[in-house]
Amino acid sequence: MVSGEPSCVKANAVRDCERWVRAYTEDVRSIAEILLAIGVARVRVAIVVLACAAGLPAAISAAAEVSPADFSIVGVRSTENPRDFSWTIVNNSRHAIVRFRASRYLSQEVEPLPGWSGETLDGQGSGGDVEFKSDGGTRGILPGAKQTFTIHDRRLRGSTRMESVEVELVTGEVVTIPDVLCPCAESILAQNLPLIGLGAMFGVFLAVQAIRRKRRLGRERRAAADASSAG
Repeated sequence: MVSGEPSCVKANAVRDCERWVRAYTEDVRSIAEILLAIGVARVRVAIVVLACAAGLPAAISAAAEVSPADFSIVGVRSTENPRDFSWTIVNNSRHAIVRFRASRYLSQEVEPLPGWSGETLDGQGSGGDVEFKSDGGTRGILPGAKQTFTIHDRRLRGSTRMESVEVELVTGEVVTIPDVLCPCAESILAQNLPLIGLGAMFGVFLAVQAIRRKRRLGRERRAAADASSAG
């Protein structure tokens, strides 16, 4: 009769096998959770990277975009010499200004600064523009810097109004800035004011003469009536 293994030994072996299988299953589950977490994290990182990459050109474009608000330009007529008109430009952009153009009307004399050239440009009628350009050896109006340009007007006290001016950056971009004070043509009333004054004076003279004549004729009629009644 062949004797078999004790039943207790078989039961212990089965329990050991079950524990090993359970431990192995838990290890596999832990490894799977770790891998899943790593995968999710990688997906999240990839999403963030793609979002940043998609928004980067727009952010760069927005940062590089130049607007009229990046420039402060103030035009003023000199109180010491009313024939002088000047613009003071403050460059708040990220690029240097290499050209400035504005309306000059009748101004012919330009006062360029060292490193700049200035010229008058013809326009419609008696008006025109003035343009200042940076020479090749200078860097123009750098970011954060300011510059003043002056022209000499033919008139002692010319008219002014808000006009649009242009600045060109070293990048080649041209920006139009509205509502800058510039010399301009006088109104029709201002241009013809001397003639209107002469016409008014002549009208007053004719009115006075008519009143005097009317009074003289009245006196003459009364004198004739008195002489007639006396005779």
